[in-house]
Order: sequence, then C-alpha cells, then structure tokens
Amino acid sequence: VFVALFSDFFLTNRLFYARDMAGLEIPLRKHVVSLMKEGHLPLWTEAYGNGQPVLANPKNAVFYPSTWLYLILPFSIAFKFHFLFHAIMAWLGLYMLGLSFRLSKEASFLGATSYLLGGFYLSSIEFYNHIAAFCWLPWLLLSFRSRTPRALRTLLSLIVLWSLVLLAGAPHFIPLSALFVFLAVVIAGDKKRERLCVALLTFGIAIFLSAIQLFPAFELLKGKSRDPGETLRW
Repeated sequence: VFVALFSDFFLTNRLFYARDMAGLEIPLRKHVVSLMKEGHLPLWTEAYGNGQPVLANPKNAVFYPSTWLYLILPFSIAFKFHFLFHAIMAWLGLYMLGLSFRLSKEASFLGATSYLLGGFYLSSIEFYNHIAAFCWLPWLLLSFRSRTPRALRTLLSLIVLWSLVLLAGAPHFIPLSALFVFLAVVIAGDKKRERLCVALLTFGIAIFLSAIQLFPAFELLKGKSRDPGETLRW
C-alpha cells in the first residue's frame, strides 16, 4: 500500500518537488558522494557558501550506512532505497513493539500502519534524515523491553541502534529518542535500575563509536551563527 501510494516516486523517475527533496536533498547527496568517490573523507567543499565543512555537518550523514550504498549502486536506486528501507523498518519496528505489549497481531498491524500512513510520517517523507532517525526509535524501545537487558545480544543491539540514531543526521531526534527510552525504563515492570544502567552504558559506547562524526559537528556548532552579519568560523 505504501509503495502504491508513492508509486510515482518508487517506480518511476519522478520526485517530490515542493519541499527539500529536489532542491536540497538530491544535490547535497550527489555532491557528498562525488567527494567520497575521490578517495578521501569529504572534509570540506568549496561548491557553496564560500566554502563549507562537509563531514562536520550532521545533515550530510557521511558515516550513516545508507550513504555508502551510493558507492556501489546507481544514485537513483540508492536514494529511493533509503526511503523504502526505512519505511519498512519503521513499520516492522512498531508492529513488533505492539506485539511486545501483548497486543493482538491485528491491533499491532493497525497501529504500525496508522503510523506509516498518518500525517506525522507522511509530512516528513521528503526529509532524508528524518526518515532515517524515525525508524530506529521503535527498535530501541523494543530492545529495552527485553527480559534480559544485560544479555550480550541486547547490549550489542542497543549499541548499534543508538549509533544509527546518532549518525542519521537529525540531531533533534537524539534527545527525543533518549526521552522515550527513559519513559520506557520508568514504566518497566522490573529491573528499572538495571535498564537505566544499560541505557547509559550503551549510549556512551555509541557516542564513542560515533565520535568521528560528533566531535567535528560540535566544533562546527561552536562557530556557527544564524546572524547574517557573522561569518561561519572553522
């Protein structure tokens, strides 16, 4: 149903035009990929803004896994796969999360489908980074509902999921995800202290693994101003 709803996007060469996709997302991705294909990390570009940091800008999502698909797949396929993959993962994560609350399969299906076809998600479908960051929150919550929060499998899953949220290029979803995880710990029936420790530990390890993206971004943030009278310092 989702693919049919957006068949012009997924099955033809048409694109969303009115917002960011045509004017920002596609040119930006193409430029970042062209810099990566030169054989080095895309640290800087002079193509716009009298010179801009590339890796340090979280929106470029240089180390997010789907970015590297552009190196092996045609651009249009990798670009559209990014949206389709994350839509499927968002639906599946919410469906599994519903089942974890002992909802019926029908109720879980309805909840996940209502989210995917609801205004909140559909109004964000054109934002490359939002779609990526959205889809991992249900999986985070699902992992925190594990009966064995200290199990190696759970710890590794949480580290990977936190890292994906950190690298997705939508920084405002990091505190949002942390808030929902905290609420999940609060309402957990048992092992609340253990779950909180696991949350802090796995988040800290994910920060360490994502440092190559985060530290340049923090450095860029210190020198950035929205005041048109100031220049971007690097």
